[in-house]
Amino acid sequence: MGLNERAAVRMSTDEQRQFLESGRKLVLASHGRDGSIQLVVMHYGFLDDCLAFLTKRTSQKVSNFRRDPRASIIVHAGERYNELQGLCLAGRIQVIDEVDRVMEVARTMQLRYDEVKDPAKLERAMRNRVVLKFATSGPSLGITPRSGRHPGRTRRRLAATRRESPPTPRASPRT
Repeated sequence: MGLNERAAVRMSTDEQRQFLESGRKLVLASHGRDGSIQLVVMHYGFLDDCLAFLTKRTSQKVSNFRRDPRASIIVHAGERYNELQGLCLAGRIQVIDEVDRVMEVARTMQLRYDEVKDPAKLERAMRNRVVLKFATSGPSLGITPRSGRHPGRTRRRLAATRRESPPTPRASPRT
């Protein structure tokens, strides 16, 4: 993808914010003890204008983030190739154990996902949870890093690209 094409598909700050607000799930990456990448799909909400996730305090991702707070996420949408959109963000996770903050995120996520529960049941369910607050060094909601919306390619452009590419030489079998 050339520079002009990349600039044409970059989301503005407002588009990024709308994309995050309209999304329902994302992929969150953490670093395991051995350096491997652990990927998990998460529902998300917002806390202090940052992305926030609820998870069990004994989960592997909490252990990973307590050891190494670096994280990456991708929010994506679209089913067909020419509809694909994605927003990638890199930042750091803060693990928050405070019950009032956990309940704040839980209540906002209930509204966001239309899963309103009895307040007493919600409070019991959140006793063993923590908040993972995702922040980048950029503006609020981490709206500066890599982002992109693939424009898709028409068949004509694909055909032209294929015609311009030199044929790949193949090795002949030895006899």
